[in-house]
Amino acid sequence: METEIENIRESNQNDDFDNETEELNLEPVAKKFRFYNSIIDFAAINLIAYFTEMNELVLYPLCFFLYYFIFELIFKATPGKWITKTIVTDCYGNRPSFFSFFIRTISRLIPFEPLSFLSKNGQGWHDFFSKTYVIKR
Repeated sequence: METEIENIRESNQNDDFDNETEELNLEPVAKKFRFYNSIIDFAAINLIAYFTEMNELVLYPLCFFLYYFIFELIFKATPGKWITKTIVTDCYGNRPSFFSFFIRTISRLIPFEPLSFLSKNGQGWHDFFSKTYVIKR
């Protein structure tokens, strides 16, 4: 994975990244930041579900899906990622496509998906299937 990132970094040294004014670091963030993002977003989703009365078993997955899909599609980040100063990107440092965000969000609904971060590289299934990365801004 590190070799892939090195190759991408070398091939994109002179490219502009999606209207960003700062240079992006394509190193995936540490697992602790991913954990912080999850805790903050989980709290936010539960608050939204509670106050919109979407906390029923049938409506909660819809709230969960809409939270991640809308925030990441529009801002490339959720409130948890804002706090930890991280963003979602593709392997080139660009904004992922609509389809990538859709696959990323649907993949989060796979049972036991949160445990996928225990893998050696720390990449969750929703990152793997959508070919996206979470990096420091």
